[in-house]
Amino acid sequence: MTHVVLFCENADLGRQIESGLSAQTSLEVKILTEATALWYLLDPIAQSISASDDKISPSLLILQLNESNQPFLERLFSLKKTSSIHHTPTIVWSNKLSNSEITAVYRLGASAVILQNAHTNSLAKTLTDMGEYWFRSVILPTPRFRGQA
Repeated sequence: MTHVVLFCENADLGRQIESGLSAQTSLEVKILTEATALWYLLDPIAQSISASDDKISPSLLILQLNESNQPFLERLFSLKKTSSIHHTPTIVWSNKLSNSEITAVYRLGASAVILQNAHTNSLAKTLTDMGEYWFRSVILPTPRFRGQA
């Protein structure tokens, strides 16, 4: 089973993305709609003291952003470097990034940037293309339990 964490502030869009991805492959998609849940996922101290049974690391992290948020992305990639998911590919998905913002996102550590343009790509087409590449062509890291090497 491939585990995907999707950060999407818009819960309805998150469910649409989850539905589109799950229709193509056998994925377990966890949708996070608040930044605090994402920080918790990346915080090694919170992970080590968590009593939750849900301690599996995702194979892929997808960040859906409506607008560029440089401070948010800087904090995210800084935390990701010290977390148990430092090896996890990260996709930044947005509908409003300039070329300089895309370059900055890659410099911070993004594995891929998807620019969702409502005029050129439908959500379904983007999900199909993304699913084909990330879940059929790429070999993702094996999910493992936090705390194990």
